[in-house]
Amino acid sequence: MAKAFPNTGAITGTNADRLALSGVFEGMQFFETDTNKMLVFDGSSWVEINNIGLKLITSSTFSAQSTVAIDNCFSSTYNSYYIIWYAYSSIANYASIRLRAGGTAQSTGSNYSYVSFRAISGNSSGVLEVSESQNEWRLTAVDDTQYYSPAVINLFGPYGPTYTMGLENTLIGKATTSEAQFRTLATTHQVANSYDGFEVFANTGNFTGTLAVYGFGV
Repeated sequence: MAKAFPNTGAITGTNADRLALSGVFEGMQFFETDTNKMLVFDGSSWVEINNIGLKLITSSTFSAQSTVAIDNCFSSTYNSYYIIWYAYSSIANYASIRLRAGGTAQSTGSNYSYVSFRAISGNSSGVLEVSESQNEWRLTAVDDTQYYSPAVINLFGPYGPTYTMGLENTLIGKATTSEAQFRTLATTHQVANSYDGFEVFANTGNFTGTLAVYGFGV
């Protein structure tokens, strides 16, 4: 049986207790004791509070690795994800990203495409790049140990039955030329498959740094 706490709007009980409630109102809160979920009624339906906003799913710290693989971070819980990459390299190289399913990277089929615009200090026009039918997305360039090259990725629908799409923003510092670069990319993977992870890998050398994956609920 559901138990109410006066003057708080909060009620506890089982999932069955919540479904049997009558007279619910907007803002009412309910904690399900059998599922450990906190929900709020938004006027038309119950919404799990823990799935609103950003929620850290996993993070990783790595040292001198050529490939960083993160599995089981995408699920049906979220449609959108926020990935933060912060690393430097042993030598100048590129970091690329691939989707993974069941511990295996989607590395064939030439199904990755992206369009990017790169703004470079001292260059008023910038550089536009279109790359289609690839086996990975380009994430960022890592020049040397004097600079971290951070990247932020918004990934949409990797676990769902549609194409995976993304928006990426990266910063690149080059010690050899003292220039700064900003790069933004729109990406798509043209296979309607369910992916539960991803990997970032170097075209040569290795990386040292951190990454974090957040689920984004609305």
